[in-house]
Amino acid sequence: MNESDVQARQSRHAPELLRSLTNCGRRGRSVDTLGVVDIVQVAQRIADDVLFPAALSTDASDVIPRELLDVLADAGLYGLVAPEESGGLGADFGTVCAVQEALASGCLTTAFLWTQHIGLVRALGAGGRPDLRARWLGPLARGEVRAGVALGGALPQPTLRARPDGPGWLLEGVSPFVSGWGRIDVLHAAARTPDNQIVWLLVDAVEGPSVRAERLRLAALNATATVRVTFDQLPVPAGRVTGQHPVSGGTAPQVLRMHAALALGVTARCCQLLGPTSLDSELGSLRTELGPGSLVVPDQIVDRTWGRDFTYYDTVGPVVHVGFADPYCPHGRAAVVEVAHAQSWAPHDGGTLVVIQGPRFSSRAESLHHSAQGWSVVGMTGHPEAVLARELALCYTSIAVVTDLDAGVEAGQGVSHQEVLAAFPPIAEVGIRVRKPNAPIGGTLAMVTTPSPGGWEKDPKGRWLCETHKPKKPAPNWDGPPPRQ
Repeated sequence: MNESDVQARQSRHAPELLRSLTNCGRRGRSVDTLGVVDIVQVAQRIADDVLFPAALSTDASDVIPRELLDVLADAGLYGLVAPEESGGLGADFGTVCAVQEALASGCLTTAFLWTQHIGLVRALGAGGRPDLRARWLGPLARGEVRAGVALGGALPQPTLRARPDGPGWLLEGVSPFVSGWGRIDVLHAAARTPDNQIVWLLVDAVEGPSVRAERLRLAALNATATVRVTFDQLPVPAGRVTGQHPVSGGTAPQVLRMHAALALGVTARCCQLLGPTSLDSELGSLRTELGPGSLVVPDQIVDRTWGRDFTYYDTVGPVVHVGFADPYCPHGRAAVVEVAHAQSWAPHDGGTLVVIQGPRFSSRAESLHHSAQGWSVVGMTGHPEAVLARELALCYTSIAVVTDLDAGVEAGQGVSHQEVLAAFPPIAEVGIRVRKPNAPIGGTLAMVTTPSPGGWEKDPKGRWLCETHKPKKPAPNWDGPPPRQ
């Protein structure tokens, strides 16, 4: 089957599929009004009924048939992360990964190219210049304008640079891998500035005197039409700047998770073709694996520390025994989970944090022991803070962000300090928003108190006390922390 046959087949099949999708929503909604839960089902049906039957022919083509991308646009997938007021679905990060995995199970080439579009839509949807949002976000969400990405300026050794040119910029250099040439309309280009910032620019994906594209032949995904783009003093007006920020020093964990979704989708299709096997359960466990960038809201703690002050009552006042069966406040945990979802960072609700003494990292044997016990994450903070907060009757909630895989669960020399530091900046930028407005943050990112109506009250000293953890009665003649009895 040649490319024209594939296009004709998909052109006939796409309208039938889209008509059938109008009945796939839980409440019989049309494709235009599908919710984010339903859109995962839509993506899977597109993968099964459109992308997978044509996958071999697509991969053998010189470029992805445009009609396949039209199906994604007609289903609303180009606006998956766009705000609802801009015609999108406003999907959270977990839904994006689920859709991406579904599409990759049908055709990795098509899913990979569609993924390039998401970053620009998310950037515009998150804020920035109102004029850019007004001009670009609607057409991008509807798939009328389709975006690719040029990351030359974001590489450790940048190959694409931007220098000021009045209020705008001049682009010069190379972006070595740009996918979708001939199928995209605009590039979201990252360029390095003279002061070592990364500036993001909207550039038309069209060759001209200052833009040259050289087709690359790839052993895999060749139909993505990947090119090497050279910019020769291309002027970009200030009105096409979507953002600017310092070099982060590491790959954002969300990017790594989205890359994993592509691999999971291909693996899921292979498992389906093999039929029921033990691989199915292993694949399911991979989806819930706590990789770098995962947000964990633990509900249990294990103390492996020593020599730390773990009570306020060791020298003064009566001996106090506090209940610690459930170390973290249920109100605080629920608030963190709610706000994390609102920030498009799907959390793992529950898990065990084991606190080690530090400052060294774990040995391989210790790491394997932690894993064998079923403990979820390892850190060096969180105890005695949790038990001290309980003695004070303060609501305490821990937020754990995975920065690396511990020794014993990965090859090589294991985790290093540099690896942790490289992973944390992009995590902190998102993690600092995982809180209620005006809520005090205590200690580090991992320690949050979150007052909210209904479960809280203030003691005479103005401290927020959780209804769940407040003391039954104050200790007589004691002006220090109120004990629990």
